[in-house]
Amino acid sequence: MGLAVGHFAVPLASGPWIIVVPLLVAANVLSGVGELVKAVNQQSLIQHLVPDYALGRVVASQRFLILAAVPFGALLGGALGEAIGLRATLWIGAAGTCTGALILLASPIRTLRDLPALALDGPTITSSPPAGPPHYLAGEARRPDARSSVG
Repeated sequence: MGLAVGHFAVPLASGPWIIVVPLLVAANVLSGVGELVKAVNQQSLIQHLVPDYALGRVVASQRFLILAAVPFGALLGGALGEAIGLRATLWIGAAGTCTGALILLASPIRTLRDLPALALDGPTITSSPPAGPPHYLAGEARRPDARSSVG
């Protein structure tokens, strides 16, 4: 919630620098702490729920989707800034961040204190893990049926 509340300070920042600078510093600190708490909890939950063999793919997919959205958000923010003004665009962004926080507060995640218990064999998955280590970890230079174009 600190992340969401901190974003409201940016459109509020106007007036003498003696007021604006501490307001923006406080907003940055509050947002940073909120992001840190969110990231630790999010990654802990993902690491607990995702099987070890799929963890790299899940985290990579998550980062790709998040980072792929950044240019689109920048384009939308720029277009909104041109159309309705910068301060109004900042208010919309702050409201959007707060909306996401309110959705999380209304969800069961708010009451989650301990990680969910998993079955002894792990969560139900649709695909089975690899039968053994990949060929490069098993001591083989390459698979016996692999053909190399290099001599």
